[in-house]
Amino acid sequence: MQHRNILILGVGSPFGADRLGWQAVAALERQSLSAQFPRLDIKFEQTDRPGSRLLTLLGQADAAIIIDAMHSGLPAGSVRRFSLDELNAGSGLVSTHGFGVVDALALGRALGGLPGKIVVIGIEMGDSESAEGALAALLERVLDELAQM
Repeated sequence: MQHRNILILGVGSPFGADRLGWQAVAALERQSLSAQFPRLDIKFEQTDRPGSRLLTLLGQADAAIIIDAMHSGLPAGSVRRFSLDELNAGSGLVSTHGFGVVDALALGRALGGLPGKIVVIGIEMGDSESAEGALAALLERVLDELAQM
């Protein structure tokens, strides 16, 4: 049985609604994912303003799940899945730091240096109660993705 290297990456910061990606990764780390998915070697990372460093983080992975806050006009706490093909400037994933996740992934795609499968799961920013209440739905979405890898 071949093991697959999977990166689960929370993008954001430890502050405000931008911490949702970090919270999701911390919650996933507390689960026994290696027992649930024995053929996956899962690595967890949290990063603040990765910019083009995102490509380095993705470098050793066969597949990646990136969790990031978004601002798309959906109700606060809404969870949305994006494939690499669905990402674009209008996807709702935002960066307050200039060169964001969408930009880095576009660069990686142009350079041909991305893992075979990338999924981005966005959680709509807004009031913290709604967003944090949606954390369970986001975690279920990640588990569904892992089951398909």
